[in-house]
Amino acid sequence: MVFTKAYARINQVGVGDGVTIAGRRLEVVAVVEGTSIGGAGVLVDRADLDRFGGPAPTGVLVAAKDPANLLAAHDAVRAAAGEGTEVDVLADRRDDVRDVVDLLFALAAAMLGLTLLIAVVGVGTTAALSVVERTKESGVLRALGFSRFALGSTTVAESALHGVLGGVAGLVIGVPHAWLGVLALGVDTPPSVPVPLLALMTASLVALTALSGLLPARKAAKASPVAAMRVE
Repeated sequence: MVFTKAYARINQVGVGDGVTIAGRRLEVVAVVEGTSIGGAGVLVDRADLDRFGGPAPTGVLVAAKDPANLLAAHDAVRAAAGEGTEVDVLADRRDDVRDVVDLLFALAAAMLGLTLLIAVVGVGTTAALSVVERTKESGVLRALGFSRFALGSTTVAESALHGVLGGVAGLVIGVPHAWLGVLALGVDTPPSVPVPLLALMTASLVALTALSGLLPARKAAKASPVAAMRVE
């Protein structure tokens, strides 16, 4: 028998171990990398299946080294196996898996975009409310000599700080949970963190939150010291 590494870990077997199937004991002769061998987690020799009295094969998985000969190989296998046998092409299965993965990436990107939009709107709203609540404080700062630019820059920096805190918290919480999710699915892959992509997304979040604070910062910078001091 041949096990994939993922199935071997689940069943706690290794090379040289014995596995009992239908009262017969088979030896694990190899453990290969990956999660499947032609779509299965375990490969059993045909002779062993015959000893078990197993059914005749109902499907054949075809793979050709030269894509140009794939159609000819498919026809030859179908002619040899008979019309009642299902013939699948390994390349087609890979394309199906790739389509599913691309769909999942698209959904993840859409959710990420929605999250960024919510973050930008939330930070912008918070900054605007903060400017309104601190109108008197802004007037005092202007009276003490703060320039319009300095006062507006403070509001923008506060908005950007929200993005920094949100990005760091997302990385600290999201990366371990994502890796635990991969392990829970039984996918046997080495740990890999896309550091450049995560850094780019975090920088984009900080930049967007800083931009969301521009309008509130402009309003804070226009505050008149005299008018602001009259606010109760």
